[in-house]
Amino acid sequence: MHLSALHPDLTHPDPGFRSAGLEALRTEASPRTLAQAAAALLADPDPGVRETAAQVLLDLANEEAARLTVPYIASDNITVRNRAGELLAQMGEAAIDALLPYVDDEDYDVRKFAIDVLALLPARRVAHRIAVHLDDPDANVRIAAVDALGALGACEYAEALRSLYEREPVARASVVAAFGAFGPGYGDDLIVEALSDEDPVVQ
Repeated sequence: MHLSALHPDLTHPDPGFRSAGLEALRTEASPRTLAQAAAALLADPDPGVRETAAQVLLDLANEEAARLTVPYIASDNITVRNRAGELLAQMGEAAIDALLPYVDDEDYDVRKFAIDVLALLPARRVAHRIAVHLDDPDANVRIAAVDALGALGACEYAEALRSLYEREPVARASVVAAFGAFGPGYGDDLIVEALSDEDPVVQ
């Protein structure tokens, strides 16, 4: 559906009118229609309109709002991409399922971004979807997966992380941090070993 069909001011050349049109939909439209309009304006050329759209989506913070926001994490516009990530992180549980397809995106930057956002959410139930990327072709995605598993407290992947520590020096600092997040009893010997690692970052 074209934006002008939702509210005539949403396509007005004046950004103030576009923002006002979106605000008007708060009382005139269903939550679904409001989410559609806000998501369409999340990449508006005007930063004020984008922020109005972001606030509407955040106020909704439901699965529909998350589903409509998540494609923007693949945007070429870094400002739009980062704002979408912030919104999804703030939406909490509602954003988890919307992010999952992007964990397996063909673009490694998108995979990493999706994993990074999931690490900020109560997403332990989908840790298995993240753990498969410990073997991702891209090193940055592998490290993002380590960091996310640590942040989520997914200690059931301790052995997989230990294996990665042994075979991939660049991931060692993240693996040590993950074991530290798991708490006592997980990788204590590995942490002792890390203290003598030749890389001061790992130490």
